[in-house]
Amino acid sequence: MLLSGAVCGIAGLLLVGGTDHTITTTTADNRGFTAIMVSWLAKFNPIYMVITSLLLVFFDKGATEIATVYRLNESFSEIITGIILFFIIGSEFFINYKINFRKSHKEGE
Repeated sequence: MLLSGAVCGIAGLLLVGGTDHTITTTTADNRGFTAIMVSWLAKFNPIYMVITSLLLVFFDKGATEIATVYRLNESFSEIITGIILFFIIGSEFFINYKINFRKSHKEGE
């Protein structure tokens, strides 16, 4: 784990540093946020992370294709993917933390 983390850190450093040695707003290209989403959806299981990342790529490429075919804005594919992920995470929250909206009635009242 330590070695793989070090290799990933060095690769990220080289990727972000680039050849011009500057950092801009588009350097990371939301890679970290996608990785956080993949690991959370896979519940930190490495095998499920591969499957989840493939699913996210499928969603992203499909949404991009839909936006291209129907001549929509470039950001539309990111909006579609974000909405899908929002509802997946939201449903996971409500499955894990069941909320009871009814007040319990006491016996004898």
